[in-house]
Amino acid sequence: MLQQLHMQSVTSSEQLSAVCDSAWRLQQLRHVSLGVGFYDIAPLLQLTRLPALQHVRLEYEETEPAVDTAPAWKQLPQLQELQLLQISAPSNMQTILAGVSGATSLTHLMLTAAVHTLDDDNDLHWHSVAACASLTGLSRLQGLRIASDSMLVAGDALALTALTGLAKLDLSGLGDAVGDVAATALACNLRQLRHLHLTECGLGDMVCLAAIRNLTQLTELRLEGNDGITQQRLMLLTGLSSLQQLRVDESEEVTAAVLDEFWAAVQRGRQQQQQQQRQR
Repeated sequence: MLQQLHMQSVTSSEQLSAVCDSAWRLQQLRHVSLGVGFYDIAPLLQLTRLPALQHVRLEYEETEPAVDTAPAWKQLPQLQELQLLQISAPSNMQTILAGVSGATSLTHLMLTAAVHTLDDDNDLHWHSVAACASLTGLSRLQGLRIASDSMLVAGDALALTALTGLAKLDLSGLGDAVGDVAATALACNLRQLRHLHLTECGLGDMVCLAAIRNLTQLTELRLEGNDGITQQRLMLLTGLSSLQQLRVDESEEVTAAVLDEFWAAVQRGRQQQQQQQRQR
């Protein structure tokens, strides 16, 4: 019997209802992935009747389906992955964030956090959003990406320090909304991180590297588009013995030779750690 179901673009609720009505075929269905383009919550709630269902992934590319079906998210305990790709009007964003905050079973979230309004001349204006505070109750969250076309209000990213179970955090492209202070606070609190993406953030003098150096489980670190990296600051990270990938921009000071020296130092630290473990 069918154990996985992937429907890339479900544009009418009837499509999903027809599948769920064949429940006798779906007794062993465990994973469902849907691209949601419909406006009715009933088909999503029908998924709760599937006895073996463990994992639901929903992806939204348009605002209206997300707004209309957001109340269903908290009623779907199998919902583990949610991707929200759209930019909304302010009232719609409030509805979406309320839906996200209620989806406490989520383990992975991709969120576009920005709103737009139209003035009397029909000109489009973009506005920042305080989105991160709505995520603090998602205690099961392991992976979070806030899309690069998001606009967070100043200081909002600090709320993410509550998500202590995160293994992957991607804040790339958020500019000054993720500054050195926020990055330092995140590194101090999110000690389980394995993947940290801070490409094109406003990290300034890169003081945050002194905190990032203590993320001992880190395997991937992305820092492209940040001009404050020097050879001395880069070498703060040589104690990250689990690190497999580091992406920084080369410069007059951070050359290919410097990066080779960095990786050699990481390897030496890794070997020393392994030797110490064998001696215990």
